[in-house]
Amino acid sequence: MPDVDIPDLDALLATDPFVKRSILSAEQLQALEASLGVTLPPDYRALALRYDLATLGSEGFRFAPDPPYLPHASGYVQALQAQLDGRNSPFMQLFNMRRVITVGSYEDECILALAVDTAITAAGVTTQPYGSLWLYDPMDPDPARRASAVFDFVSSSFTQAVHMMYYAKYVIAHAASEQPDELFAALQAIDPAIERHIFWRDWLSMLK
Repeated sequence: MPDVDIPDLDALLATDPFVKRSILSAEQLQALEASLGVTLPPDYRALALRYDLATLGSEGFRFAPDPPYLPHASGYVQALQAQLDGRNSPFMQLFNMRRVITVGSYEDECILALAVDTAITAAGVTTQPYGSLWLYDPMDPDPARRASAVFDFVSSSFTQAVHMMYYAKYVIAHAASEQPDELFAALQAIDPAIERHIFWRDWLSMLK
């Protein structure tokens, strides 16, 4: 892996004029966790308290829960509460069983699912590692994949996914000669676990 000087996430987000500061309080997030019966991963909680997650994204990513929430803290809380309500999504039974919550989307169809089960198991079902981020495609044309409810790995944490997306965005904007393989190697410095998975390689190839 090359020795790459990667700006930290706050520095990268500072280059995006559309990113806004968070309007949430720690007390609101604690009340939300209590109402949902989950423990939000510390990195996700910290990022949500620093930035308005609805203003983060691009290049296919959206880092905010559906439905789109109003520009005040109660809207964010209501959005996360609503997406755990089975009346609003046909996938909630699956997500509740796997102990994930939807925290964004990719390409408007795939769901970004954040693992919130601190015990790693739920109702006898092995769940995704706590705090990791996964991709669920409800439109996957492969019936075998739909039947097995495949979640594809995105990153070890929500913050690492945001960091990788913003770093790639920064590099592409400032170094047109950067090759996908070189950029992928740099992203591994942020999250080494992506080496075993295909998502970011495919994403970088699509951008080029």
